[in-house]
Amino acid sequence: MRRWRRGFSLLEAIVGIAIATALLGALALFTVNLGDARERLSRISREIECVDALFSALERGCATAVVDSAEFGAGIDGNESTLRIVRAAVGLGNDGRAALSDLTVTTIAFDQGAGRIAITRGLERDELPAPVRAMRIRYLAEDGWQDAFASDEAGAFPVGIEVS
Repeated sequence: MRRWRRGFSLLEAIVGIAIATALLGALALFTVNLGDARERLSRISREIECVDALFSALERGCATAVVDSAEFGAGIDGNESTLRIVRAAVGLGNDGRAALSDLTVTTIAFDQGAGRIAITRGLERDELPAPVRAMRIRYLAEDGWQDAFASDEAGAFPVGIEVS
């Protein structure tokens, strides 16, 4: 009896190539999607860091804000795109020792042309790296929401500050 060595038939070879092509296509699609997900995660991470910096500056400023200052004016003064907080401050100097200051000013401002938010603390200005399409600040006073507020005129702080 004669044994024939049998190889792959043409149909088996075509099916094998089709399966290998499908697997390579799925792997390529997975790789592209992974790169897109990594980019989205990086962008979202930058945005979260910027929001955290914004709200930290707002919280620190409001925690030690003054209602009125003869030197700097209203303690909390702002409109829809800019918020200025005069506050009592203690910080570290350049040599690492405590630097005492009676009052300092923190400003949060949105530059619509550049699409960026800038936070200024005293002489130090930081521009947040994440782009922003729009920012609106509103102030909750005892008589309702307002687009502008000055604590020296109101004689008190706003009940709440909304940044959106």
